[in-house]
Amino acid sequence: MHLPPPLFDPEREPVADVRAAFERAILDQKNVLIELGGDWCIWCHRLERFIRSHPELLYLRSFGFVHVKVHVEQDETDNDFIQRLPGFDGIPHFFVYQATGELLHSQDTELLEEGESYNYEKVWTFLATWGHATTGLH
Repeated sequence: MHLPPPLFDPEREPVADVRAAFERAILDQKNVLIELGGDWCIWCHRLERFIRSHPELLYLRSFGFVHVKVHVEQDETDNDFIQRLPGFDGIPHFFVYQATGELLHSQDTELLEEGESYNYEKVWTFLATWGHATTGLH
């Protein structure tokens, strides 16, 4: 299984990464999950740890989506890539697209939180609902 990098890399080129994700999504017949975040963001680290600590969530994300992480600096709003996205209030934030480029869903991950972590049912439901149906877990 190919796992996405666990951290957000500020050296990556988001336009190229997202373009490659859409190309892969067409081949794999999956949706694209763009995750905005940053290494400076505690909730981004918590979300990644949470998903990786539950094999079934990791499975849903890995096999239901072509997943691409996009690094966002704190208070970054003038980035050309960020300006192309629909509005969002904070990070981490998920955007789900069809391989054809149609936005299916924008998800504020704060709605998936519970206490100082995340709610298993809410995260599972998000991944199962918006991932490709061939995961077999719908």
